[in-house]
Amino acid sequence: MRVGRPGAANGVSTTTSSPALLRRAHADGTVAATVELPEVMALLVSLCRGALQGRWDDNLRTRTLAIVYAGMRRG
Repeated sequence: MRVGRPGAANGVSTTTSSPALLRRAHADGTVAATVELPEVMALLVSLCRGALQGRWDDNLRTRTLAIVYAGMRRG
């Protein structure tokens, strides 16, 4: 995982694409219906800031994201 420029996600706005992605994840059962956008965005911001400020290596970033993703999955 590479950390890019703040606000740049391959030219896609995270503020407009995130709600649609979460709705699709809810609809197909990938993410639990109890997971809401404010919590997802708080996790993403916290993870990004922690990774940047803590200079996390690739292995730590990968393991941390795996834990977060597992926690959002539907039971």
